[in-house]
Amino acid sequence: MEIALNDSTLKPHYAWIEAKRKSGNYKEFIMCASKSLDESTIMSKSEIKRATEELEKARKEIENIINEVDKMSIQKQYQKIKKVLRKKEQQLNIDHK
Repeated sequence: MEIALNDSTLKPHYAWIEAKRKSGNYKEFIMCASKSLDESTIMSKSEIKRATEELEKARKEIENIINEVDKMSIQKQYQKIKKVLRKKEQQLNIDHK
C-alpha cells in the first residue's frame, strides 16, 4: 500500500482505501485522510458519502476524548478533508437528503 501511495499514478486510486483502512481509530483516520485524500483522489459516489459519514463520526467521537492541542490540529485536518469531499460532492451532484 505504501508503494501505491508514493506513486503519483497510483495514489489517486488507493488514497481512500488507505484512509478507510484506518477508520477504526478516529484520530488516525482523520490524520491519514488529511494526508492522502485530495482533489485527485478517485472515489465513487458511495465512497464519497461513506467518507463524509466516517468523517462526521470521527469528529464527534474525538471531540470528547482529546486534549486542546490535539483538537486544534485535528480540526485543521478535518476542515481540509471536508473541503475536498464537498468539492467531490459538487462535481458528482451528490445530495445527502
